[in-house]
Amino acid sequence: MAHVTFPRMSSAPLDVLVTGFVMASFGAQGFTVPALTEIQTSFWQANGLKIGFGVTLLLMCLAALWILRIRWRDRAAANARLEASQAQLRMVLASAGCELWRYNVVDQIIYRENVLRHVESLGINLAADKLIAAIHPDDRAQFNTAMSAHVLGMSECFEVVYRMYSVDGGLVWLRSNGKIEVKDRAGKVLIVSGTTIEVTQLKQHEIEIESANAILSSQVDELKAARASIIEVEKRRKLALWGSGCEFFEASITEQTIARENKTPGLAVNDLGNSLVQFWANLHPDDVDPFKEAFLAHVTGKADFYDVSYRARRADGGWCWLQTRGRAVHWDETGRATVISGTNYDISELKAAEMALKKSTEELELRVLERTADLSFALDQLRSTQRQLVDSEKMAALGNLVAGVAHEINTPLGISVTAASHLGDISQRLARQLESGQLKKSDLSDFAEASQSAVELVMTNLRRASELVKSFKQVAVDQSSEQRRMIELKPYFEEILNSLRPSTKRFRHVIATEVQEGIHCDSYPGALYQIITNLVLNALNHAFVEPDQGVVQIQASADNDLICICVSDNGCGMDAETANHIFEPFFTTKRGQGGSGLGLHIVFNLVTSVLGGSISVQTAPGAGARFLIRVPLKRSAVS
Repeated sequence: MAHVTFPRMSSAPLDVLVTGFVMASFGAQGFTVPALTEIQTSFWQANGLKIGFGVTLLLMCLAALWILRIRWRDRAAANARLEASQAQLRMVLASAGCELWRYNVVDQIIYRENVLRHVESLGINLAADKLIAAIHPDDRAQFNTAMSAHVLGMSECFEVVYRMYSVDGGLVWLRSNGKIEVKDRAGKVLIVSGTTIEVTQLKQHEIEIESANAILSSQVDELKAARASIIEVEKRRKLALWGSGCEFFEASITEQTIARENKTPGLAVNDLGNSLVQFWANLHPDDVDPFKEAFLAHVTGKADFYDVSYRARRADGGWCWLQTRGRAVHWDETGRATVISGTNYDISELKAAEMALKKSTEELELRVLERTADLSFALDQLRSTQRQLVDSEKMAALGNLVAGVAHEINTPLGISVTAASHLGDISQRLARQLESGQLKKSDLSDFAEASQSAVELVMTNLRRASELVKSFKQVAVDQSSEQRRMIELKPYFEEILNSLRPSTKRFRHVIATEVQEGIHCDSYPGALYQIITNLVLNALNHAFVEPDQGVVQIQASADNDLICICVSDNGCGMDAETANHIFEPFFTTKRGQGGSGLGLHIVFNLVTSVLGGSISVQTAPGAGARFLIRVPLKRSAVS
């Protein structure tokens, strides 16, 4: 504020005025002044009162101006002191890093001084909403609650610690303190002023202290719990030793002493002190070396622990079996164990049971060997019998094949014999006619025609018989031998069906084939013949109920290095229980009706053992049966 300076006035006019004022006063009151002239006396008598009031008013104005000058001078001095005090306050705030603020509650504006550098981007004067937006979302409610509580008179001062986004986008911790500065006559708060300081480091220190205190408290709790646990473990250890009958020991290698707890009763060493040498001296002579080897192996670090069973002398002169398990708990500077702790356990009863068990095991092994020999002999006999049955089945099939061959060849051979006999008859008749001289040209023509017909009939039937013999011969050779050779699948299947015609003619069922062209396989045709024959005859004998006409389908195709063969029928099918046993030997659903139970068992063995493949069946009651066979195109030799 500017200082007002008034000019100093001379005192002479003031003296005249005072003198006139005095004389006017005296004249007004009827006093006379002897020194005045008569004219002056009359003047003052006529105008003295007016002049007195005027002078008085003038003096009062002068006095007021004088007082005002003095007050202005004092006010200027006070303003100067205030500015100096404010400068000192700013200096203190700047050195302390403190921001001064005044919050206008009505206008919702905050006026700031000595703005903190971390949040100076908000501006000097800003709206309260802008300040709230800069505060961390988790701290806004706390800030608003503290300010509202103070404005409403619910707290003596406003104090809150919060986080605010800084210029660089990070967060700084701030602490604001304030009080109500101005209220209106109704008591409504108008202005709240206070300070804000950065307390980031202080908050970090507080957090670190709290964390350290939490860790310290946790460690203290853990220590207390550990102590309680140690006490509890010690109680349980003693209880476990007592309940299990184990002896606890701690042996000092350097001092050659052994401390024992819950000693095994009845040992001679129990009354001989705590010398480690005396303890070893009471071991069975045969067990000293194994005991020391195990002990030294652990002491020298060659083993993680030592576990040894041995005999110790009893007080009554007998021997007690003990099992010692121990481990080093202290080591010297070189890493050698100096203290070993462990347990001793009386295993005398266990050893006795072990010896008894060993003896029983030896006796059992002897009996098992004897029984195994008996079973091996019985198994060999069973296998021999099974092979004989399989061979019998094969011979029976071969016999059926021979019978079928004989039946099939009999017809063309009979026709050929009849035609040849007829040719002989007409030849003899022609010869007689020639001898008697009765031969005519017409007779010769008839003979030529009849003989030509007879020859054609003979040749046709002989060729048919030759084809049958050739086909049956190869099939018979394959069935009776076990030699491997290269075959083409489709014509070989046709030969198999031709050989089966005598057996299948009596059935009304249809046998259809669907074999891929050009499949050549290097395998065992005899086994393949037996498999197809058994599956087809099994379907004809078991799948259909007369007089129903069924279909047996044979399919074959190549799949990479495999041959996939499927033999299926549309017959009555089988339930799951029957399907699970059909490949077992001697299993048949027509026991006593000619079924041996070996047909499908032979098929299974031939597929898996001879051809090196697999066979499975898909069936259900009323849905027929479907046998799926997968064998390699080239089969290695089998023994």
